[in-house]
Amino acid sequence: MYEVEDKIWLAGRPDPSFLDYDLGFFDEDVGRVEPATNPFVPEL
Repeated sequence: MYEVEDKIWLAGRPDPSFLDYDLGFFDEDVGRVEPATNPFVPEL
């Protein structure tokens, strides 16, 4: 995980990741993980 904004962390590359995809964002203030955009969903 690495910090992308103040108290917002990205779970995914380059550390523990699923393949080379970002998994989600952790917000320290609210203590919640929000999923990252799913790269496998086709764009309409």
